[in-house]
Amino acid sequence: MKKNTRGYSIYVAKKTCDLAKLLGAKSVVIHPGSNSNKLKGSILMRDALGKLLYYYKKHDIDLLLENMSGQRNSLFYTIKDMISYSKQFPGLKFCFDTAHAFIGGMKIADSEMLYQSLKPIINRIGCLHFNDAATSCNSGNDKHESILGKGYVGINFFRSMINDERFKNIPKITECKNEPHSYLKNLKILASNSKITRKGFNQLQIPA
Repeated sequence: MKKNTRGYSIYVAKKTCDLAKLLGAKSVVIHPGSNSNKLKGSILMRDALGKLLYYYKKHDIDLLLENMSGQRNSLFYTIKDMISYSKQFPGLKFCFDTAHAFIGGMKIADSEMLYQSLKPIINRIGCLHFNDAATSCNSGNDKHESILGKGYVGINFFRSMINDERFKNIPKITECKNEPHSYLKNLKILASNSKITRKGFNQLQIPA
């Protein structure tokens, strides 16, 4: 990572915190980045996180670090990584991306399997990126399938997640490459597969 790139990234992360405070947001999700020298990259990232967590704490905003997909030179993508960072940084929380985890090699057949994997840090999960994968497990090829259930993760996983009380209060975001119709379709898919949250979904005006 170039020095100026790292410095600018820290600057942008701080400015994003300022904006979040103005908007009344409670948290900000950031990507950890990559480095061809993983040991050096990890040291630099941990140093940057220490600075950012201090800044975010002063502004009363949670910093959520998102797991990556294991793509070339990725620095942070396994549950082991998340547990390690949680121990070093007590104030750090995480955004867990289901597609990234799957593409990075994690088998997530259902909510029970995911819960057991995340159990050591479940109280530190501040957000779920609810995404399907367009590539196979452990491929390291970070491509999302826009429509939930159409990718390699599969609808059974999302059905079990949306109906699992243990994940009910964790915010969930689906990402669809700037395709508004896909966002609406995913809401409809989740609504049709939901039992415990059906009432809330039914209040949404979702086109057929």
